[in-house]
Amino acid sequence: MDGLIGATVARYGRLDVMVNNAAISSATALLETTEAQWEDVHARHLTGMFYGCKRAVQQMIGQEPRDEVRGRIITSGRSRGL
Repeated sequence: MDGLIGATVARYGRLDVMVNNAAISSATALLETTEAQWEDVHARHLTGMFYGCKRAVQQMIGQEPRDEVRGRIITSGRSRGL
C-alpha cells in the first residue's frame, strides 16, 4: 500500500481519492467452512481495507484542503458466500 500511495503522490502531488475495494469468493458451504477460510475472508475484507484506509488517511491528513476537503475514501467489498 505504501508503494501505491507513494507512486500516486509522486506523480500527482497528492492523494484525493482512495477506492478501497476487496473481495474473495468461495464455494464452501457455511457448515463446511474451515477456520482458515474464515480468517482469509477477514484478512482480505476487513484487515486489508483497514490498512488501506489507514495509509490513505495518513497521506490525506497532511495535505492542504481543496474545497475544504483533504481527500475522499470509498470503501467497497463483495463476497459471494463462503
